[in-house]
Amino acid sequence: MPQFDKRHMEELEEFLYYSCDHDANIKSISYEYGDDRLKINAFNPIFNVQLDLTFCDIELVLEIKGKWPGNRETMIGLFAKEDFSYLQNYLLNCREGKEDALDFVIQTFSGDKVHMKDALYFLIQTLSGGEIHIVCREVFFEKSVI
Repeated sequence: MPQFDKRHMEELEEFLYYSCDHDANIKSISYEYGDDRLKINAFNPIFNVQLDLTFCDIELVLEIKGKWPGNRETMIGLFAKEDFSYLQNYLLNCREGKEDALDFVIQTFSGDKVHMKDALYFLIQTLSGGEIHIVCREVFFEKSVI
C-alpha cells in the first residue's frame, strides 16, 4: 500500500495523477477518533477501480457543500498541495461575521507554524462544487481493479 508524507510530494503528485480519482464516486467517509484517521472509500465505475484513502494524524478536515447542480459524490479532482494558500484564502473570505469561530483556524494555517511544516494539504473537489479540505501528516492509498 503506497504511503506518503511531506518528504515525498513529487511521488505523491505522480501517484495521484494516475490514481483514477476523476469521476470516482465517494462511497463512504469515516473518522476514527482513537487513531486520528480519516478514511475515504471511492469507486471509479469507468475504470472499475476501488480507491481506499487513509489520512493519518489529522490536523483539520473541512467539508464545504457545493451549490451547483450535480452529484455531491462524484470527485472531479483530488489534489495534494505543498502550501495552504487555497485554504487560507477560503477561510479569510468566509470570515466576515464569524471572526471568533475562524480566528484560531486562520492563525493555525498562516505563516510558518512549526507544527505545520511537515503537514500535507489535500483538496477534493466534487461535481456539485463541493470541497473537502484535509490537513494531515501522512496518507495511505490502496488502489485495486475490480
